[in-house]
Amino acid sequence: LKEICAPVKEDLLHNPKHNGSYKGHSLIHLLKAMRNKKEHPSEWTDQMSKALGAIPDEYVTYFTRRFPELLLHVYKAMEVRSDEPPFDRYYPDEVRTKMEKKR
Repeated sequence: LKEICAPVKEDLLHNPKHNGSYKGHSLIHLLKAMRNKKEHPSEWTDQMSKALGAIPDEYVTYFTRRFPELLLHVYKAMEVRSDEPPFDRYYPDEVRTKMEKKR
């Protein structure tokens, strides 16, 4: 969590609503935090709002600047599911065909 600003980190680690579900050392925890924060901006403190910015553009920029390889990593990792809805719409035919051959 060293890349995350203090107000967001404090909320993720110490907010009782999260029940200790964010550990800060897992890609899954990062993705879960990103999704949950995006879905519940009304729960953001003023400091978090200032840091994360407006959804979607500033919010995406906040995370892509801190984790520049995250989007490509997730895209590549999900290739194994590229022929399944709802992921199939994000992958070209050649990727889906390649993954089908690997099975």
